[in-house]
Amino acid sequence: MKEIYTYIISDEGINSIVSSIVAAIITYIVIAVFRIRPPRLSNVLFWKKFSKDLIIVVSEVPIEYDPQVRGGSQPQLTPICDAMTLADFLNYFRSECKSNPQIVSINDKNDFDVIKDHNLLIIGGPKYNIAALEFLKEIDTELVYQFKRIRDLSERKTNDSELKSFVSNSPEHQTVYCRADDEIDYGCVVLRNSPYVSGKLVMIVGGLSTLATLAAANWIRTRRFYFWLRSWRASKGFQAIIKCRSIDRVKVSNIEVFFERAFTVLRHQPRRNS
Repeated sequence: MKEIYTYIISDEGINSIVSSIVAAIITYIVIAVFRIRPPRLSNVLFWKKFSKDLIIVVSEVPIEYDPQVRGGSQPQLTPICDAMTLADFLNYFRSECKSNPQIVSINDKNDFDVIKDHNLLIIGGPKYNIAALEFLKEIDTELVYQFKRIRDLSERKTNDSELKSFVSNSPEHQTVYCRADDEIDYGCVVLRNSPYVSGKLVMIVGGLSTLATLAAANWIRTRRFYFWLRSWRASKGFQAIIKCRSIDRVKVSNIEVFFERAFTVLRHQPRRNS
């Protein structure tokens, strides 16, 4: 201790301390002035790669499909929470990943076939998003939870409230419903190697309501680096069901994971477009 004290009070020790303080102050000023930030590890592990060659497909509501949603003199093509989700993702990609993904409109299955050789971010569930419908049908056997409107083959009205649920292919997992009376809702995030072309990824963020889509997007976008590290060490994709509480038309809270599982069965060779 005496030697340490002697060094600290010596000219060499004082100069070393002062130099360190000055260097720290200069570094802080440079970082503050130029707004230098270290890269987010989650971006390095996933988002930057995913954002390259990325196409975003967002829900669209045909007027003949649901005229009440499209009512008014200026009909809204995209449900409001899906539009908010799109805006949040675009802001994230542009500010954090320095990329500007393409946004496309999908009117039928042929439109979807044209974009299958890209990374895909699909916003919204299968009711209003054809890309979501086609992709989820393609990988249905691998999913524990699925939108009921895909697995229920009985004749039902499009807006049947019973279809606003996730059903399980396993008796150990219960069916979950969007319950407006107690403000409980559920969203889904699926990330998987593209079943259409090698080397690409497909992510779908959708909910039993568009509010739940917003919650699911918030959940996946805020995952830390260790989540992505764990996910890619374990497998090549996952499914998560997100539980949330809907506050009003555009706000959600109490976002938490209800179910999460990595994919263990993957196709060895993606099916290419004919």
